[in-house]
Amino acid sequence: MRAEVVGSLLRPDFLVAARRRLESGEMGPPRFKEIEDRAVDEAIELQTSAGIDVITDGEQRRYAFFGHLVDSMAGFDKFGGWAIPFHDEKGEQLVFKRPVVVEKLRPRRNMAAEEFTYLRASTTVPAKVTMISAQQAAAYYDPEKSKTAYATRDAYLADVVELSRREVDELVRLGCTYIQIDAPQYAALLDPELREGYRQRGSDPEKLIDTCIEMDNAIIGGHPEVTFAMHICRGNNQSKFYAAGDYEPIARIFERTKFNRFLLEYDDQRSGGFEPLKPYVKDRLLSLERCPDGMAGECFYQKQKPPSMPAATPTQPVRHEKGTTNYVVGGKLVTQLALVNLGCIAIHVWGSRKQNPRKPDWVCFDLDPDSGKFADAARAGIRLKEALSALKLVSYPKTSGKKGLHVFVPIRTGPDADEVRGFAETLGQHLSQAYRNEMTMESRIAARQGRVYFDPFRNGFAQTVVPPYCV
Repeated sequence: MRAEVVGSLLRPDFLVAARRRLESGEMGPPRFKEIEDRAVDEAIELQTSAGIDVITDGEQRRYAFFGHLVDSMAGFDKFGGWAIPFHDEKGEQLVFKRPVVVEKLRPRRNMAAEEFTYLRASTTVPAKVTMISAQQAAAYYDPEKSKTAYATRDAYLADVVELSRREVDELVRLGCTYIQIDAPQYAALLDPELREGYRQRGSDPEKLIDTCIEMDNAIIGGHPEVTFAMHICRGNNQSKFYAAGDYEPIARIFERTKFNRFLLEYDDQRSGGFEPLKPYVKDRLLSLERCPDGMAGECFYQKQKPPSMPAATPTQPVRHEKGTTNYVVGGKLVTQLALVNLGCIAIHVWGSRKQNPRKPDWVCFDLDPDSGKFADAARAGIRLKEALSALKLVSYPKTSGKKGLHVFVPIRTGPDADEVRGFAETLGQHLSQAYRNEMTMESRIAARQGRVYFDPFRNGFAQTVVPPYCV
């Protein structure tokens, strides 16, 4: 999946006007639904004609991105919450009033089931549903206005988590395989001024981050067959935002949450840089997957530093049998921006760093299920983890492509690539013999017979893998 709509599509004037007439009683629900369906149909057509890979309904059935929660639950005062100021680079402001919970939440209907079932029936393209995170819903609790409904914010959030978890279960039952959780409120926990505001109101931002991770994991847990993405932005209301800052203060969400994808803003003044992703590419030699004419055009791989990259781009010459290649080295902002300008869709990193190109600092185990089922790769990953734990080695899994797994073991720099590959081969042979009906070292596809291919060769000299969080 290379292109998808992340936020709401602009709601057309005819829909905005119809919603006003519905709320004033001038229009009944049947007629409004016809207009709403038209807006959704136009949103689907817009995305389809643009070649978008994953289709949403543009959130046309909501008055705001969080409308699925507020409108589906009795208990909210729609515009009674504290006002949040949005601003732009020119200093212009827009004040937006949030909802606030004033009664114990009671479901009126499902939050997003109608959206998904209509969308599913209207397109053959993969469909995505959006929901808000529990952390976003936390902003709709006011200690004074909400205390008669819920004595504490935690009590309110417990209900939000449970109701959201049920909605996820229902969407999965209906066949939804991709759910995006919108969490712009995390931006308040990375903005220095807003973090200080939390402290002044008696809340520890660091504890809030840990609590939010637990809540989001509780909502999405138990569905390994579903892709869950987290979307974090700094607010976008009529091209205005409410927060600014880089991801460093909340970087642990990338490690501790159970999301498969992170949909993030990068590299403008309000969004900061690539610091939280630096550990995965810092000082590593890169091979570039370039698509200068977009994904619909021709793509190619490039190892040599492109001549058009800035002179300040870090590089590392490496001698091979057929000559010397000057590789781009990751970890600098100038490098990442240049790669974007070159149409570099994905980067592939070495298992070693520029200081010792022939000596890896990880072992990578590549698990490729011949069946095409991710569950088979996951089972093989568990077998591998058990074997590594028995050797007192710590391991970390990462998804690979649509169905596979990479399992990484950090090691001290010392053994060369051949020694590391030899270790991986030995362990692979042991596991393929112990679980001969589940795993194989057979490289020939025809001989795998539905088993997971255990590939140790990602550890050879100059071999590469796609790093975490890469598109």
